[in-house]
Amino acid sequence: MTIALAAGARVTADPESGAMEAALKMLGAGPKTRSDLLRRLVARGHDIHDASGCLDRLEQMGYIDDESFSERWVESRQQRTPSGKIVLRQHLLRKGVPREIVERVLEKSVEEESAAASAACTYLGRAGRLAERDAISGKLAAHLRSRGFEYDIITKTVRSFLETEPE
Repeated sequence: MTIALAAGARVTADPESGAMEAALKMLGAGPKTRSDLLRRLVARGHDIHDASGCLDRLEQMGYIDDESFSERWVESRQQRTPSGKIVLRQHLLRKGVPREIVERVLEKSVEEESAAASAACTYLGRAGRLAERDAISGKLAAHLRSRGFEYDIITKTVRSFLETEPE
C-alpha cells in the first residue's frame, strides 16, 4: 500500500501493521482466541495473509495464547456456572480453540464431581424443598444433564444428595 503525502512524497505502509494495530486494539478490550481475532480482522477488511502473519507475531510475543485463554475462561465459567466437560468443550470449540488444546485444558482444569456437586447445591438451594424424592432426583438429574455432565457423574451426584437429604 502506498500513501501519498503533501509535496509528492510517498511512504509505503506495511499492510500487516494495520492488522497489527487493529489486533492490539481488540486485545486491549480483553483476551481473545487466535481464531476469533483472525475472524474479526478479516471481517474488518484485512487480508487473511496479513492478518495471519500479524497473529503469528503476536503469538510469538505471548499476546495470544489459546491454552492460557482457555484455562482462564474455564476457571471463570466454573465459578459462575459449574458445568460438565461436554458443555465446556462445545463452548471452547465454538470460540475456535483447537481440539487438542481444549482436551488438555479440560483434563487438567475440570474436576467434574466437585463441579456437579456445586451445581446440585445451587440448584437445590433455588428449587427449595420438593415434596417427593423421585421429583428431586428427576429434576436434579435433568438440571445436571443440561449443564453438560456425563451420566455416571449425574448418577453419583444424585445418589449422594438423596443420601444426605432427609426423607
